Amino acid sequence: MKNLHPSQLSSSVVPAPIKKSYGEKVPGSRDISLFESTINSNVFNAFELHGITKNNSLYFMLQYMYQKFEFGSQLKGFEAAKYQNLSLSIQGAYRDSDPTVRYHTSFHAADVVQQVYFYLFGAGVNDMCKATPLDLASLFLSAAAHDVDHPGSNNLLEIKTHSKLATLYNDSSVLENHHAATLFFMLEDESCNVFAQYSGDEYNKIRKQILENILFTDMSKHFAFLSEIKGMNSLDNFDAAGKQKPDILKALVHAADIGNPSRPFDICKMWALKILSEFFQQGDKERAMGLEISQLCDRKTTNIARSQIGFIDFVVLPYFDALASLMPGMYFAVDQMKQNKEQWTVSIEEYERQREDKGNDAV
Repeated sequence: MKNLHPSQLSSSVVPAPIKKSYGEKVPGSRDISLFESTINSNVFNAFELHGITKNNSLYFMLQYMYQKFEFGSQLKGFEAAKYQNLSLSIQGAYRDSDPTVRYHTSFHAADVVQQVYFYLFGAGVNDMCKATPLDLASLFLSAAAHDVDHPGSNNLLEIKTHSKLATLYNDSSVLENHHAATLFFMLEDESCNVFAQYSGDEYNKIRKQILENILFTDMSKHFAFLSEIKGMNSLDNFDAAGKQKPDILKALVHAADIGNPSRPFDICKMWALKILSEFFQQGDKERAMGLEISQLCDRKTTNIARSQIGFIDFVVLPYFDALASLMPGMYFAVDQMKQNKEQWTVSIEEYERQREDKGNDAV
C-alpha cells in the first residue's frame, strides 16, 4: 500500500489509492480539492463525497483528519500504513452492499466524522475542551466505527428475535457493544494497531474513552445523558478541558450521530428518507415474522413529515439546546433545526397523501 500524500497542507490532503476490494481508485487532488470548503462547514454532503471518492468517503475523511492534525508526527506509533489499514478495515466492515442497510453505512460514518470535526473547530467547542491530538484521533476513530457492521435493524429487533448478538451481549446495548468490539478486534491485528506503542495504562484510558463514545450512541441512554448534560449547567466547577472533557467528547459523537436535522433542509431530507427506508425494511421483516412492528417502522401508518417533526421536537432539539447552553457555538444547529421543522410542517399533507395512496412503498 502506498504512503499518504506527503504534503501536510490541508488544501492538498489527498488519500492514497486504496485496494480495489474496497472500491475504485480515489480521484486526484483536482477532483477533490473543491470539496474541502464543505468539510469545514455545515453544508457537508456525505452523499456527494461518497460519489466523488468512488464509495470511499469514510476512508477519505479519516485520511483527511490524519494529515490535517499530523497524527503521524504528533502521536507515537501512528504510522501511516497502520492508520490506512485500520481505516480500510473500518470502512470495509460496513454493509454498504446489503440492500436492507440504507442508512447505517460507511457514508453515514463519514458524515459523523465530519460533524464531530465541525462541532470542534467550526462551532468553537475545541476552544473550550482543548482536545489533544490523542483525544482527536480517538474521537475520529470512535465516530468512524460507531456503527460498523450494522445489520440495518435496531436493538429491539435483535432482542425480539433472540439473535446471536443479543445473546452475546445479554440484551444490553446490543449493537453498540458489537460496533465497539468490532473496532477493538481490528486493533488486535498488528498491521492496524495504531496504539501498539502506548503503555498498558495509557491504552486502558484510550479504550475507555472510545468505548464510552460508542456506547453512548445507544438511544436508550439518550434521555438520561440529556439530563446529565443539563446538570452540567449548574456545576460551579464545570471544566470542559478537565473533568468534564470525556463527557463533552462523547456528547459530540452522539450529537453527530443524531444531528442530520441540523443540516440544510435538502441534505436533512435525504438522510431522513434513508433512515425511514431502513426502518420500513425492518417493519416489513417484523410484519412477515408476525412480530409487533416497532415504532416508526410501519410504512403503512407512518407520516414521514410528522415523524421528523417529532424527532426534532422530542429528541434532537432539546439535546442540542442543552449542548448549546454549555457551548454557545452550537446554536447554529438549534436554529437550523427550527427552520427544518417549518419545512417538514408544510409538507405534512403531501406525505399523508403519499402514505394513503401508496403506503410509502416508494421509500
